[in-house]
Amino acid sequence: MNHNFHPDDERVDEIRLVTVPRYKTSGFSGDEWRTSVRMELRYKGEVVAESHASDHRSAIMMLGEFFIMSSETDENRWGNTQRLHDKSCDQAGCSEEPVSKYEYLAYYDRLGHKDEVKDWNRSYVQFCQRHLKRGDCGLEDADSNYKVIEGHGSDHSTLLLDEESPSQFGGVIDLRDGN
Repeated sequence: MNHNFHPDDERVDEIRLVTVPRYKTSGFSGDEWRTSVRMELRYKGEVVAESHASDHRSAIMMLGEFFIMSSETDENRWGNTQRLHDKSCDQAGCSEEPVSKYEYLAYYDRLGHKDEVKDWNRSYVQFCQRHLKRGDCGLEDADSNYKVIEGHGSDHSTLLLDEESPSQFGGVIDLRDGN
């Protein structure tokens, strides 16, 4: 059975621009402090790709190309992502240790078309205690589309109260012609 990447997992969950100071010395032009910028793509808490720029303005302008080129040129899409993925919760942005594994009951494409799980395409995702509850909004990533194969189900989630974001009813907009 395969360990799937979660559909929201972009294999990078943090981007940092870090100012790097250095003291340049030269017998010809003199000594002075200089800075450059290190661009870091991080996944599950670890740097998976990095590059450098002379200043923040340049780094910001280069960031899109760096992101795309890093993902296209590395055979394993930023190297260690599979290793980090296998030992971490599959919720995007979470690097906690998983406590449960869920097998998919069905797969869905972007248009919502259902594809039944066959013996050859069986796969699972894994979550930490906090992210066991998956909800009921999505089709593929929903409590009702998972079978617990190891650990506990969504009723054992330790979702933090300050993470819950209730939606608000904003009213109704009537788009009909007023004539």
